[in-house]
Amino acid sequence: MLIFRRFPIRYVRSFTERKQEQELKKQKEQFRLMMDDLSKKEIYTLKDFKKELFTQDRKERNFFRKLFTEAQPEEIELEKQKKILSSFKDEELVMNEKISGEAKSEVAQVAQVNTSDVNELLRHFNMQKKLHSYLKSRRERGEYIPQTREELEIMMRTDRPDSSKEDFFNQKRKYSNKQKYWIASQR
Repeated sequence: MLIFRRFPIRYVRSFTERKQEQELKKQKEQFRLMMDDLSKKEIYTLKDFKKELFTQDRKERNFFRKLFTEAQPEEIELEKQKKILSSFKDEELVMNEKISGEAKSEVAQVAQVNTSDVNELLRHFNMQKKLHSYLKSRRERGEYIPQTREELEIMMRTDRPDSSKEDFFNQKRKYSNKQKYWIASQR
């Protein structure tokens, strides 16, 4: 007859702490490599976004976890994004122009999702593209590239990318009739 001895709690706790530290160190290294890679790219396209999304999923996938647990909302959203990106044509993935409404609705129809889901994915892509231009400009100026998510968040808060200011001033303004009349009278 085998008698199982319980491990003292301190061993279990130290093991889980070490495992968490290893996981955190691994995530920091992946983030550093991603930032370095992103800042070195000349042009950022949907194809790069797709490749990044698919490699991220491959790294995070764990067969047993998927087998024994239900799909989490993040995983469902990731699958939806992958399906949308797979529905784009190759020309649309590499072009550096805005995607027309007709192309968006076609992609939504092929992926069997709403057009709002496609717009949401493109909004995430545009945010990533702005991050790319921000990191690229920092690299060209010889400035520090963030190594952790916390550093990136602090830098983005203190040193806003120029493209966000530019977008703000270029967006269409909505004026009331009184404001339109006043603007016209000032000219």
